[in-house]
Amino acid sequence: MVTIATYARISRDADGRAEGTEQQRKKATAYAAKTWPDATVVHYADNDLSAADPGTHRPGYHALLDAVRRGEVDGVVVAEQSRFTRQPAEWEEALVTLSLAGIEEVHAYRGSPIPVRGSRLVGRILAAVDAEEVERLRARVVERLDTLAAEGRPPGGPSYGYDRSTDDNGRKVLIVNEAEADVIREMADRVLAGWSLTRIAADLSERGVPTARGGRWAATTVRSTVTRPTLAGLRVHRGEVVGEGTWTPILPVSMWRQVCAVLDGPVNVSRPDGTTYHRSSRRRQRSGRRYLLTGGVARCGRCGAALVAQQRRSRAGGRQPSYLCPPRERGGCAGIGILAADLENYVSELLLDKLAQPDFLAALAKGGTDDREQIVADLAALESRSAELAGTWAAGGLSSADWKAAREVLDAERGRLTSALADLPVPVDFGIAPSELGTAWVNMNLDERRAIIGRFLESVVVLPAQPGTRWFDPGRVQEKWRI
Repeated sequence: MVTIATYARISRDADGRAEGTEQQRKKATAYAAKTWPDATVVHYADNDLSAADPGTHRPGYHALLDAVRRGEVDGVVVAEQSRFTRQPAEWEEALVTLSLAGIEEVHAYRGSPIPVRGSRLVGRILAAVDAEEVERLRARVVERLDTLAAEGRPPGGPSYGYDRSTDDNGRKVLIVNEAEADVIREMADRVLAGWSLTRIAADLSERGVPTARGGRWAATTVRSTVTRPTLAGLRVHRGEVVGEGTWTPILPVSMWRQVCAVLDGPVNVSRPDGTTYHRSSRRRQRSGRRYLLTGGVARCGRCGAALVAQQRRSRAGGRQPSYLCPPRERGGCAGIGILAADLENYVSELLLDKLAQPDFLAALAKGGTDDREQIVADLAALESRSAELAGTWAAGGLSSADWKAAREVLDAERGRLTSALADLPVPVDFGIAPSELGTAWVNMNLDERRAIIGRFLESVVVLPAQPGTRWFDPGRVQEKWRI
């Protein structure tokens, strides 16, 4: 019994329908039935896989060769040699495998059979031509992508917040989808206001707001959506921002950069001795959400460490939520403790009283804007220097060692600027007049209250209690406002 193997392959199948491989299979089967009427036909295929890249593993191709080695295949039918392989080295390997199995030629239903034994010049020439064609195609694609990026044209693929269209010249453009853009602006406002990604995702899902694919929101989806440079009108190419795009931004660049800094940037962490160090990411800085003043707002009046919130045993034997200075092994002195309810109620009343004072609001409105714009400008200049450095290295003007050393300097400066941007007070519009916050406060959730506290209050220092004091003493609390 003769067994004939067909092999089908296409390089790209964006929809995953395998329609191209199915058509090849049908035509190869018809060819085999005509050439070997009584043969058994078996099929092998690789869908959405390139034959030009040596690093691409094609399971169907290798399964076919394994079957040939086991003596299970007497002939091979393909559409053309380029469907089988586009690599000269891989073709030579296939020649040896097929020849040792006694197969004389590879049949191509779009052309003539390709000799495996005897004169192999035809197959070798075809393999070389196919490889050269791939290289030329890659060069043309890279040049085209470079040109589109330089012109600020939008990249491929879907983008939440925008609809894709074409202009009068047939070129791709992005049109703002106002409904989705409003969702993006809301997410950005809430990130800057201190909402956790999980809380933002839950709120959107509860309201029935769909994702780009119509599903429910998750913390990772919110992060990936709101940190895309496209939202700020920035064009990214090869992983780097290369300039402004031709589409309308949804978020101002300064706001987008601060969102990214809050979510992903390095953090300035204060030590008890007054020095600071950089922590590489803010991603885990979202704990303790059951308390109003965690996250570094409440601090120890003895050592300066951030107070931690936990349950402490009371004199009556129960447990009460409290703010405590952590032990020495965790950077504190363990010398301060205060009931959470007393401190939070006092700070809340103090804030609402301040917000009723016109002079306080006027002074607060003047702070932060100039610093924010300057940091954003410095970050933009830093990206230009990075792109210039990469271009000099690519042109051979820098050794790899010099390029690496320069990049380390630029990366350190980027980390410093990003950290400074993330630490600035956030210009959030809470959608309510300051005079009305007192009435609205009781109906706000914890995230909203924390956002307002963090916007106006930099820190609350708790001093040691006087001996014998049994009630809350406002004199223990020293507040520092963001003015």
